Amino acid sequence: MSAPAPLSLSMHSLLTFSVPLTCLRYIKFLPDELLPTFWTEEELDLATGTTLRPAVRAKKSSLLREFENFRTATEDISWCAKYWWNEDDGLVSATVKR
Repeated sequence: MSAPAPLSLSMHSLLTFSVPLTCLRYIKFLPDELLPTFWTEEELDLATGTTLRPAVRAKKSSLLREFENFRTATEDISWCAKYWWNEDDGLVSATVKR
C-alpha cells in the first residue's frame, strides 16, 4: 500500500491562500531533500533488510489513516468539499494504491 501522493504547495499557492507570514518563515527552514516517506519504491528497495524499510512502511500507513480521518471529518463542510475534495478542481487529493 502506498501513502497519498505528497501535497505540493508552491509559493504561489501559499501566497494565494493568504498563509500567515509565520508559516512562510517556518516553511523556508524545511529541508530541501526528500524525507524517506517521499522516496520512490525503487529508492526504498535500497533499504530492504534495514530498520528503515519497515519504519517508512509504518509511517506511510499512519499518515494514510490520519489523512482519511481528516478527510472524513471535513468532507461534509461545504467549503472543504468545494475547495479541497472536489474531484474536478479540488486542491487536495490522494492517490492510494492498495
